[in-house]
Amino acid sequence: MYTILVVDDERWIRKGIVKMIDCEKNQISEIFEAVTVQEAMDVYDQKKPDIVLTDIRFPVKSGCDLIEYIYNDNPNVCVILVSAYSDFAYAQHALRFHASNYLLKPVSKEKLNQAIRMCREELDALEEKKEKAKQSESRSIEATVKKSPERH
Repeated sequence: MYTILVVDDERWIRKGIVKMIDCEKNQISEIFEAVTVQEAMDVYDQKKPDIVLTDIRFPVKSGCDLIEYIYNDNPNVCVILVSAYSDFAYAQHALRFHASNYLLKPVSKEKLNQAIRMCREELDALEEKKEKAKQSESRSIEATVKKSPERH
C-alpha cells in the first residue's frame, strides 16, 4: 500500500483532487494534505509519503522548491506536478528533479489516476530491483562463505 501527499493552496482544488483519487485501484492506504510548501515539507518529513501531488505556484515558496527538497531527501519519491500553467521553465525544473508527471488543471479523474498508477508501477519496479539486488548480494555472500577454507 502507498501513501500520497496532496499539496494545493486552493482548498476546493485540493479537496477535488483527493476525491478523484481511486484509493482501492491505486493501492492507496492514506492521503495527507498540505496548504503551503512549508506545511508540505513538514508533513513530508513526518509521514514520508510515497507519492506527492503538488501545485507549482504558491504565495511564498514554489512547488519547485518542494520537489527539490523531496528529491534531496529521497530521489525515489514519485512526484506529480498539477498546475494551471504550461510554463516550460516549470516543466524543465520538474524534469531536473525527476518528477514523474506534469498534469495541467483542470485535470480529469482518468488522467490523475493514470499518473498515480504510473507512479505505483515505478515504485513497484524500484522495490523489485532492490529486492533482487539484496537476494543477489545474499547469494554472493553465501558462496563466498562456502568457498573459504575452514580455519582451526
